[in-house]
Amino acid sequence: MSKSIDHTSNSYGVLHLLGAIMVLYGHQYALMQFPVPVLLGNQIQALGVKIIFVISGYLIAGSFLKDCNLGRFMVKRILRIFPALAVCILFTIFIIGPMMSASSILDYFRGAWEYFWKNLFLCPHYILPGVFIDNPYPIAVNGSLWTMPLEVSLYVLVALILSCISRIRNNTAQKIIMGFFAVLFALASLIRLYVMPSDLRWVFWGTDWASASTIGDAAYFMIGSFLRVADIKRYLSLPVASLILLFASTLSYRYIEAISLLVIPYFVLSFSENGVPFLSSWVERHNISYGVYLYGFPVQQTLLGLIWVLADIKVSPNAFFIASLIITGLLAMASRNLIEQPASELAKKITKTDAR
Repeated sequence: MSKSIDHTSNSYGVLHLLGAIMVLYGHQYALMQFPVPVLLGNQIQALGVKIIFVISGYLIAGSFLKDCNLGRFMVKRILRIFPALAVCILFTIFIIGPMMSASSILDYFRGAWEYFWKNLFLCPHYILPGVFIDNPYPIAVNGSLWTMPLEVSLYVLVALILSCISRIRNNTAQKIIMGFFAVLFALASLIRLYVMPSDLRWVFWGTDWASASTIGDAAYFMIGSFLRVADIKRYLSLPVASLILLFASTLSYRYIEAISLLVIPYFVLSFSENGVPFLSSWVERHNISYGVYLYGFPVQQTLLGLIWVLADIKVSPNAFFIASLIITGLLAMASRNLIEQPASELAKKITKTDAR
């Protein structure tokens, strides 16, 4: 259907890492109970997630189009997601939890089992007994895990859609069908945000599937997937995208999200297609974005518990961000080298293909 992506000649990995760092940066304000910076009507961590979802949708669609075998696709996705996730959960339970829990060891480990199995099976569970109970943002151990069931569900949905439309020989029809799903999700996002009651909830398997964030992020993923199928590279321009983004960021428009659904994906892909050769090749060899996303929240909560609560030292947000970024980066690098890379090699052996 379309050509594969050479990751060393573009900046998808760079921007994906930037999105994860934006999540880390925004979370520090929320966890300190400070006002969170806002851009394009989004708190900075929410904008980071949307950037990640656009890129994920684009690359996931590209991965499937490169090898339209659903079984091999799922093996690669499982080995990409679950080994690093499992290790992060275990690290949180056995290293962070006992150090930060106010509960007895017996009570702590009795309750830790639920945290392990629920998060491993993508049913977000944020509580470990007695952990972070005195933090400014109490109790939540790893709030970033809320996106995991959504992202994996979208992997499956996009793969199923592409598996069906790949049987159609007409490229225009393929683009129209994928565009239909992108528009459907975008409209659902806007209706949920501007029309439906704000207290509407549909919680299943630990996730509120009716929340504006869930539906909105899904829309960005689907738009990214559509733009990959549509193969819009020739229409991308970083100068044009930058000017549009600059203009949109000055707006204080009630319906700014309707504009963001167009502006953010176009800027993300325009930036990503203009590779920074040295930085892009380094990120490709040391892609720590997934680890930064997984470990950032519990690292920040731990530092807050140790510095703000126990030591009663009120550091500035910027100093706190630098400290948390360094520690998170080291853990993410360990995850990349010790878990993610071996899992990727295993995926290659099992599928006999590139593990992307």
